[in-house]
Amino acid sequence: MAAQANSILVLPVQWKDLEEHFDLTMGSLEKQNNDVDMEIKLLDERAKEIESKESECFGARKY
Repeated sequence: MAAQANSILVLPVQWKDLEEHFDLTMGSLEKQNNDVDMEIKLLDERAKEIESKESECFGARKY
């Protein structure tokens, strides 16, 4: 009986620990997602710059 009572008392603490862990994990994943989104945006902008310069170079060569 005492073991069951102890389990019942410990469960909310363990649950709170799990919630905190998942909140921290979620925050970390959201930050990583934002970082990746920013990298994609920067790479897209760089690709457009390169395409524009290629068009200028190859466009100048056409007669």
